[in-house]
Order: sequence, then structure tokens, then C-alpha cells
Amino acid sequence: FLPELSPNLAKEVRLFWCRDMILNVPFFRLFPSQVVQRLVCAVRVEFYMPDDYIILVGEFGHEMFFIKSGTVDVFRIDEAEQIVCSLREGEYFGDVALLTKSQRTATIKARTFVTCAIISRDQFEGLLADHP
Repeated sequence: FLPELSPNLAKEVRLFWCRDMILNVPFFRLFPSQVVQRLVCAVRVEFYMPDDYIILVGEFGHEMFFIKSGTVDVFRIDEAEQIVCSLREGEYFGDVALLTKSQRTATIKARTFVTCAIISRDQFEGLLADHP
């Protein structure tokens, strides 16, 4: 529904929905308010069904994911379909991929219906270029 709102109202809704989530990440707390605001505006939302694979071990990561609702399971490289841990609303994953151009070290699979807010590395790097 955000495209149907005025630009200012859409920005306010995004800030309300995403600001605290982004500030839960320690390195984002170091950013000035205007940078956090631009980061929030860059967020896109995706939905996953139970048993959907969100990321796969070994693929090159380009995004960081914030869990807005639902639960995901984490599987490590050496653990064939053995759950290492579960992540829930308010938690995040993929932060290493946002900062580096490395391969994913775990597979993430939706256990329930999941809503994720996602920041891409391209958007993040563009933001850093504008605000070194």
C-alpha cells in the first residue's frame, strides 16, 4: 500500500515500521539519523512460506534480512539438515554479506510464514558513498 500514499506519509510509515529494527544492529547505531532514515527508505519487503529456502550456504550474498514476523531455521555447512538455531521476529541474518563479498556460511529456511525486510549491498554501498 505504500505506493498509494503521499511520499511524506510513506516515509513516516517506513520509519515507524523499520527504524527500531535497523537500530537493533550495533553498527547501524553509529550512523547519523539522516543515514538511518535513508536506509529505512531503501528497505524492500519479501514474504516466504514454510519450507522456503531464503538463502543457501555457498551462494554469494548480496542482502541483509530482518525478520519482521515468523521463524526461520539456520543450518550450517557441515550439518546436513540439522538445525543449528532458530531466529524469530526482531532478529536478523546476512549482515556479513552486506559488509563483504563473501559466500553464505549457512542455509536459512522458513519454518513458518515469514516476512523479511531486506537491505541490498548495492543500496548500502551507495549510501556509504554519499555519507562516508
